[in-house]
Amino acid sequence: MITIDDGYRDAYEIAFPLLKKYNVPATLFAVTGFLDCKIWVWTDKIRFIASRMKTEKLTIKIGQEQIELKNKTPEEVFFLRFKS
Repeated sequence: MITIDDGYRDAYEIAFPLLKKYNVPATLFAVTGFLDCKIWVWTDKIRFIASRMKTEKLTIKIGQEQIELKNKTPEEVFFLRFKS
């Protein structure tokens, strides 16, 4: 059994054919507040912020964790790196 915890189209486009091919049961949990445009999934919110950054790097500390956002050039996809 596999669970998919978002509700993105890629669950249907990518995961569904593989699940069907290998006959694997799955449950999809859709974030209804996101689908209703009432909230953002936190990872999407960070991607949105990072895509509009004016600086090359931003570090956010949450509790004992740090999230480092890097945004180098439009050609490069920014990434998240979690540090303890």
